Amino acid sequence: MTFSSPSRRAAIDIWQPRHDNGRALQIHLVTPRRDLVVREFLHEGELDFVHVYWSPDETTVGISATGTIDIDLACNVATGGQVPFDTVRKGLAESIRATYHLRPDQDPFQWQLEPEARHGFFKLHPEINVDYHPRR
Repeated sequence: MTFSSPSRRAAIDIWQPRHDNGRALQIHLVTPRRDLVVREFLHEGELDFVHVYWSPDETTVGISATGTIDIDLACNVATGGQVPFDTVRKGLAESIRATYHLRPDQDPFQWQLEPEARHGFFKLHPEINVDYHPRR
């Protein structure tokens, strides 16, 4: 899964390999200068909702994802270092609310745990094909 910044100068790539106990889920920050793993889960994980928020100046990126594991992560785009999630929490919540047309009183972080969020995510991102069955 790839989530580009608005300027397309950076992207978040999430590698979610097929079921294989020897492979981990990885989150990469990709810029013209590097491809950096900012978080790796040493066990299998399946994500069925992901939202990536870029700060207006694209210096910080926030990721919130749910599935068999839950992820709330923020990092500095220049260094790839993690920063407190609270630095993006409000902007990310507003972005989820606007993208998925949630009511103002809905908590977007609670909503993303609902089946409706998964359906909305795959409707919004038809380019993401999650197939957990071996191809024949």
